[in-house]
Formats: sequence, structure tokens, C-alpha cells
Amino acid sequence: MALEDITREAVLEAIGECRRLGRLEFLAKYRFGVARSYFLVHEGERYDSKAIVGVAHGYATGQFWRPADFSGGEATVARLLERLGYIVERELNQGERVAKAWAFAALGDQRDFQGNDGYADVVDSEYAYDSAVQNHGQPAVGDLVLLRAKKFVLGVGRIQRIDVERDQPKTRLRCPQCRSTSFKRRKKTKPTYWCSACKSAFDTPVQEAVVVDRYTAHYAGTWQELEGAISMAQVDAVAVNGSKQPVIRELHLNGVVNLLEQLSVPVPPPTTTTQDAPTGSLAAGRRKALVSVRKGQKGFRKALVDKYGFVCAVTGPCPGQALQAAHLRSFAVHEKHVVEEGMLLRSDIHALFDCGMLAVDPESLVIAVDPRLLDHPGYAALNGRSLAIAEEKCPDRTALAEHFEAATANWAR
Repeated sequence: MALEDITREAVLEAIGECRRLGRLEFLAKYRFGVARSYFLVHEGERYDSKAIVGVAHGYATGQFWRPADFSGGEATVARLLERLGYIVERELNQGERVAKAWAFAALGDQRDFQGNDGYADVVDSEYAYDSAVQNHGQPAVGDLVLLRAKKFVLGVGRIQRIDVERDQPKTRLRCPQCRSTSFKRRKKTKPTYWCSACKSAFDTPVQEAVVVDRYTAHYAGTWQELEGAISMAQVDAVAVNGSKQPVIRELHLNGVVNLLEQLSVPVPPPTTTTQDAPTGSLAAGRRKALVSVRKGQKGFRKALVDKYGFVCAVTGPCPGQALQAAHLRSFAVHEKHVVEEGMLLRSDIHALFDCGMLAVDPESLVIAVDPRLLDHPGYAALNGRSLAIAEEKCPDRTALAEHFEAATANWAR
């Protein structure tokens, strides 16, 4: 009998029994104590992780474990539950604050009107809000933040600093009929605004002067683009509660970590310092140029990120800023974006792939490099290495074969 015998279904049965009996009666029945550091989170409720696992073992095998039968903690219970797809929350000892995770609404959504006159966000470096916003006092240095648009996540960072300006003037906008702030701008229909509270339309909201505290959360040194690879449905699934209204919405930290790991995106490390911007100036200006723009390239890249995560097919997990969407068949010839004939490649690998100095054997899915690259240790180490993506996600082998044959035909033997 081992931890590996426990199934997701057995854990659900244990959770169900805990709900029926109540926490204390459940713990007393199986002689477990209350959890101190590791909690299983399911449907917004927290459960004592070791007790749930011990009872789940009984549902799976017929042998209900007692506390002395197995060890709890990170390497056993937490790892098992996360492997089964559950969220585990960890709490630190000695009064140390546990880092939290938040979803910050950006780029309009609930931030354009609804009672405020806008915020000056720089999405990849700082986020502004004030004391009129729900949960405004809870985000702290070290917390993880997802910056979200209406339907997807733009990126992730970790708060490095929060600036506070006390007693600042603000203009609050209200419906002239009912004085509510629950109204939105209509893009095409006139009058311009519609109030959901009193069902009235109007062109000019009433302005009200109020005093608020202004906050600016900084995270520039930890920012990572996600390019919409996390949907709002996925964010909703890891939210602490079901309300979708707060501009600042708390998320389960481990749920966010799991979403990032599925994309091979490293979690921004804890830090309390911000990076200073470089000083000095470089020659600048503009020049005119005629360019041919690839229609659909942005959508092609997004489809590849959805399929592979932020993973270079040759070298492995990679920052999104260094990844490019590569076509196995020349776009200049076919002018088609076919997801099955695409891979994400690091920019330098993409250049070598396109010029025929690096290819993939379509049979073995092993990387081959032009003999001229063998004098460069970084590229020589790639020769003979397997693709860094799962075989079942491998791009079209016919397209790989065509590229492999064309590339290697000119290599010196």
C-alpha cells in the first residue's frame, strides 16, 4: 500500500465525507490533528491535507491510514495532491506572512468608467489603483500578480514595491438619475452611457470630488509576457471566491503556480528591490521603409503558445520575449499559417533553422546541426539531442522531412 495507490476519485470521496461529518468530527473519527502548514483547497473550501490523504487511501485500497502510518508535508502529501490536480496552500510558521496571488484588471474592463476617470497603468511595469477599490489594502510586496484583460491574461509579475500617496483628489462619476457608479460607456449607441442600476441612458455623468489614497504597485524587474496563454476561465478556476467583479481579485497561489508550470513559465522569484532604468541616450530617430507584413502572424504565434507553452522545440523552456513562431515550410512560398507545421524556436535557433544549418530528423525526432556549427560548443551540444516537446505534440512529420532533406543536402560530409 503506497501513496501511488490513491486516486483523484478517492480524494473526492474523502472530501465528501469530511463535508458530511464536519471538520472536527471527521478528524476525530480517523484520529488526525488539525493541519498547520498544508491545506487542500477544493471548490473554495480548505481541508486538512494529511487527514484527507489518509482517508482517501482507505477509499482507494480498503486500508484507512492513521497519522502514524505515513508522513505528511511537502514531499509526500502536497506532492501527491498536486500531481492529482488539486490545489495545496502552504502557510509559513513564526508569524511570517504567506505570499498571495492576485488578478489585476487592466486595459479597460472595470477600470475605464464605473465611477472613476481612469488610471495611468504601464502594464508591463506598474499598476495604479486607489482606496475606493475593493481589496486595495491587501496586495503586498512579494505577492504574485496576473495582469488581465477582459478575456485573457497579459502577463505575470511579483510586486517589488508599492508607493502610497495619501489624501489625493479624485473625480468620481455618477449616474445623474440614481447617483450610482454602476454605468458603462456605450461604443456606438446614443446616449453615451447606460446605468445598470436604474436602467437609464445619459450623455454626461455627474462629477463628484472625493479624496482617496493612491497606490502604485511596481513589478517591472519580474514581468513576464504571457500573450493570452492563460484564459479568464482558467483564472476563474483558481480564484478564492466566485465573484468576478473585483478589480483586484485574490487567487490561490498554488493554482497560479500550476498554470505557469503548465506553460513552462518560471515563477517570478521573490524580490524586494526594483531595477533602475539605464541612463544616457543613444542615437535615435526614424527612417522610412517599405515592409511586407505577414497577416495572421500574431494568431499563429498564439496558437503555438497554446499548444506548446513557452518552450523552444530545440532548447526547451524559454522566455517568451526570445521565442519566435517558426514555419516548417517557407511562408514566403506558401503564405499559409498552419499550426501543425509550426514550432516555437528561440530567435537564434530560428535563424539557423531557416537558413538550413539546423534540422530535425523526422523519424527519430533528433536534432541535427550543420558540421560548420560543431566548432561552436553551444550549438554542437544540440547535435543528437531529442526535441524538447512531447512526441504526441510533434509537428507534421512530412513537413519536417521536407525541411530535413533540403537542409542536409548541402552539408559537408
